[in-house]
Amino acid sequence: MSPATPIAPSDTTSQVEPQVETQVENPPAVPAVPAAPTQTIDPAFLEALPAELRDEILASQIGGTNANSAEISNSTLNPDFLAALPPDIAAEVLQNERQEQERRDREREAADPSHAEEMDNASFIATLPPDLREEILMTADEQLLQSLPPNLAAEAHAIRERHMRSRFNWRSRDFNGFVGEVPGIDRHAARDAQFNLNINGKPIISEDDLPFLLKVVSMQQTLSRNILHKTFLNLCAFEGTRKRLLSELIQSLVYFTSGRDSLDQPAKFQGDFKDQVDHMKTDDASAIIGFVAGLRWSTIYSPSSRVPNSVSRRFLEILAYLIKSNAHVAENLLESQVEKEKPFTILLDLMGNENIRGNSTHLEYLLSALSTAVKVLTAKKTAPTDAPAPPVAPAVVPAAAPAVAPAVEPSNDAMETNSTENKEKEKEKLVSPDFSQIQLENVVKVLNLNPCCSDHSFTYVTNLTQFLGTSESNKEILLKNLTMAAQSSSEVVFAEFEKLNLNLEKSRDQMSLVLTMIPTSFVSTELNFLRILKLMLNLAPAQSINANLKLEFLWESFENALNRLSKKSNSDPNTTSSLSPLLPIIEAFFAVNASVSVSTSITRSGQMPRFFSFVEHHRRLLNELIKQNPNLLQDSFSALLKTPHLIDFENKRSYFRSDIQRQKTDQDNYGELRITVRRNAVMEDSFYSLKSRKPEELKGRLSVNFAGEEGIDAGGLSREWYTILAREMFNPNYCLFLPTANSTFQPNKNSAINTDHLEFFKFVGRVIAKALYDGQLLDAHFTHSFYKHILGQPVSYTDMEAVDPEFYKSLLWILENDVSDLSLTFSTEQEVFGIVQAVELKENGRNIAVTDENKEEYVRLVTEMKMTTAIQQQIEWFKKGFHDLIKSEQISIFTPSELELLISGLPDIDIEDLRKNTEYRGYSKESAQIQWFWETVGDFQVFST
Repeated sequence: MSPATPIAPSDTTSQVEPQVETQVENPPAVPAVPAAPTQTIDPAFLEALPAELRDEILASQIGGTNANSAEISNSTLNPDFLAALPPDIAAEVLQNERQEQERRDREREAADPSHAEEMDNASFIATLPPDLREEILMTADEQLLQSLPPNLAAEAHAIRERHMRSRFNWRSRDFNGFVGEVPGIDRHAARDAQFNLNINGKPIISEDDLPFLLKVVSMQQTLSRNILHKTFLNLCAFEGTRKRLLSELIQSLVYFTSGRDSLDQPAKFQGDFKDQVDHMKTDDASAIIGFVAGLRWSTIYSPSSRVPNSVSRRFLEILAYLIKSNAHVAENLLESQVEKEKPFTILLDLMGNENIRGNSTHLEYLLSALSTAVKVLTAKKTAPTDAPAPPVAPAVVPAAAPAVAPAVEPSNDAMETNSTENKEKEKEKLVSPDFSQIQLENVVKVLNLNPCCSDHSFTYVTNLTQFLGTSESNKEILLKNLTMAAQSSSEVVFAEFEKLNLNLEKSRDQMSLVLTMIPTSFVSTELNFLRILKLMLNLAPAQSINANLKLEFLWESFENALNRLSKKSNSDPNTTSSLSPLLPIIEAFFAVNASVSVSTSITRSGQMPRFFSFVEHHRRLLNELIKQNPNLLQDSFSALLKTPHLIDFENKRSYFRSDIQRQKTDQDNYGELRITVRRNAVMEDSFYSLKSRKPEELKGRLSVNFAGEEGIDAGGLSREWYTILAREMFNPNYCLFLPTANSTFQPNKNSAINTDHLEFFKFVGRVIAKALYDGQLLDAHFTHSFYKHILGQPVSYTDMEAVDPEFYKSLLWILENDVSDLSLTFSTEQEVFGIVQAVELKENGRNIAVTDENKEEYVRLVTEMKMTTAIQQQIEWFKKGFHDLIKSEQISIFTPSELELLISGLPDIDIEDLRKNTEYRGYSKESAQIQWFWETVGDFQVFST
């Protein structure tokens, strides 16, 4: 049988029977088999099937083909391929193709300019990618900016100021004369690159011509220090030149500080200087020749019987500057220890030179060079080795070495990993070579050089001894010499205090008169004793120092004297100034006893540790000393920060302000924080302006401009801006805060009705922190519990009194009465937009009854739910904005009430409370002058009301 011709699908359902050849006469009565609709079905196969099954297959094939015939004819796919697929799969393929075609049609229609829709500038900019959006906002003209909404306008101004600030920061003033911009890197990278600059190319001048430059240093003529230092620094960028120059500098320094007759001067300081300049071996020394071209040859150093101190000082200044400005110079000091010259050892020997020890300036420069070298090498040793190398900048001369990054404490989750890393770092820690006993004794003897050992010199000695103490041999020698010096000083101090105790016991004079009898030499001995103890604490634990020096008798005598002085101080108006002779010994007491933990501190039977007993008893005198010298709280009295309740608020505030000021000094210049606002929309415009700023940009000097008004912000406009915001942030239209019974404000738990409420809370946190940062007071008073949240302290049920007085009374009643009959459970109700919801205070709380045994837990949980959990998001976003400027540790010393005073000042002054808590010195409550004072203050209060 030959295959039948397939029937083409049509819109009709009529069937056409194919012609079938017969092979036998008189065939059986079998129905004719219709032709298969596709070539894939063999007619012989169909003829062999039962009649019912054959009719079903043909119906399905012809019906499906007819249904998809129109789509198949319009499809771009192969019709034979589609016809061969099962109907359901073919339909799915055709549907996917149809959807893809519709998508392409929509894209072509959108790209057709004739179908473009109207779109404003703001909507168009909002659809752009971030990079293109920033570029358009930065380059847009003023007309376009004025047409933008406040949020986009504020973002545009922030982007422009950030760009201008970055351009300004790359300017020459940060690079000591380098003119132009440094493309591709910031100024820190450029400074780091110069600090680690090491060139292996051809030097500017040959090593043999270096000695003539040292002859320039030895000239009697006044030289430009800046040019002189930069000349040598540029030479130190070349490795070979640097090592030779360092060796020549130290040799020259030894010669000029040795006190030899100048006729014995080395050959490099002899001969005609002009001839040496004319016969330099390199053609690349034009800069050096230009440097000396303006000098008068008649003033070149000539032999004399005495070398002027200015020459020695020049060599010391150059050496200290090179070490500070190029890390490789510091490395060469220690790397050469195996060589014959040993530069670091030579410098330690110079500390025993009488010409240096007798000159405070010379000694300070030498100590500075040694100390800086140690700090640079330590920072370089502890720096991460896997960090990418900084980009190489053009030849830029920095003013100082970069600061050492603070260490980061390991987290609890990675303690084991960090412990292993710390052990590895200990192995890589910079270890000092071993030095001789005489050299180490010279370091200790510096402390006795009064007045040559200034505060700066002592700081340098501290850094140096910390480095030398990394060697066990050096540490043993240093501790031995320091212990002997401390014992000698402590005996003198103890004897003087015994005399003072006798005088105080016999004398009836005021404290200030008694202390005038203390000799000046005793104050110097006290200061020396304090410095020795500080050095020892860097090498050994405080407990062993206290025991080895047997300081118990000294502290007993000192406390007895101070107790007697405290009794006399109540009637002496000059208490603070008269205690200044005893300040070094008080600092020494703090240095030793405050370093000892409570569990191991020296205690007396039945009493608290000595340090805390001393601080509690002499709290007033210590606060008076801090008030006179606020830096004490940052240095010697820093242990008091662990017991902030013993520090007066005024001293805490001074410490906070100085900490902020130190932060401004340590950080880079932030420039100006410029804000332009409309008077009728100060809150909204300020919100968008600060929202687009980075945290570091908020630390810039605030400059406010009111749109449409002329004026320069010299402080008045900023003050007005703060005043308006302090009022607007509590505007009920923003739904951020709710007033309480005592006129304070608490975050609104239903603030979510404002779609941007969390961003607004972050904004309010930034405004409060910015006011603290700028030293501005705000007329914004929050609830006591909210101040606790800012400080990270837990709330108490007593804080509920300010939020909900009636609910507070209920909680108080629960605590004071039997609750067995109230049928209370550990659940409560909370209303959200009129809908009352049941909230469980603990798991399965609705089935746990409140009893007299667990009612305190119930009060605690319901208090946390209402004052913390219900407003948790608002609190967190406020703190997020607040901590952008003020870190939590900076305000941790304050109580909630003190934080309110810091932010808002005193809302009202209670004269009667002030009268009850006033302390009198030299006067009493009954004194006529005191009576007049309170009468006058009372009249002021009446007048103000």
